[in-house]
Amino acid sequence: RGCCSSLFVLYVTKCLVYNDTARKERVLLRIETPHEEDETTAQNNKTKNNLFPKILKPCEQLAEDFEFSLQYHMGVLGNMRRADVLFVGNKKPLHKLSYRETYFLDVQDIFSCFVAEILAPVLAVYKKAQRAQMLENSN
Repeated sequence: RGCCSSLFVLYVTKCLVYNDTARKERVLLRIETPHEEDETTAQNNKTKNNLFPKILKPCEQLAEDFEFSLQYHMGVLGNMRRADVLFVGNKKPLHKLSYRETYFLDVQDIFSCFVAEILAPVLAVYKKAQRAQMLENSN
């Protein structure tokens, strides 16, 4: 029984969630295949070691927006320990990213502020205008 003897339980945009039976934890798995424009960029830059220049930086770190996406998915799905990203055809195919709870909590705080300070007042103005229009149409 290795980590491959797992049960896939959920599919999220380009992601699979599985139970790692060896470590007894839920893991987010994302499989990336090179896109045609990425292969062209890699060939032009003579960096065939990295077929994913938009996702994987030269120092083998994930791009900020890609890492945010993984952290967000792990936070929304809950009870995730890490994300494994499989880069098909790359020199170093597997990249592991640990879940940082504070990362997702920051997103929740920003979203809560957005709802309280922007969305709620805009909805209140909209509902007020909607009521006024309904009263005008009923007369």
